[in-house]
Amino acid sequence: MLSRLTTTIAGILLIIYGVVAGLSPLPAGVVSIVFGLLMIVAANPAARPALRRLRRRWPWFNAMVKWLGGKAPPGPIKSVAAETSPDGLGARGPETNKPP
Repeated sequence: MLSRLTTTIAGILLIIYGVVAGLSPLPAGVVSIVFGLLMIVAANPAARPALRRLRRRWPWFNAMVKWLGGKAPPGPIKSVAAETSPDGLGARGPETNKPP
């Protein structure tokens, strides 16, 4: 319970930081917003359909989530990126869903 709350608060703080950093000329704002959303979705499974809709609606957002999912170490962020893929292909594409 406490870890979910902590993760959600950290995600919200990252989103707020991303909005503030978005006003600067550096591209760190978008990455912070996407990472914050992924943290919130990792802590709250009920938010996964909303993230999937966002990824379907905005291709640039989907590309950013795929990029972050590919860079993340194995864990909740990588699994959320794969589970919320709008095309059902996983975080990196069709090669992640091939049977062994």
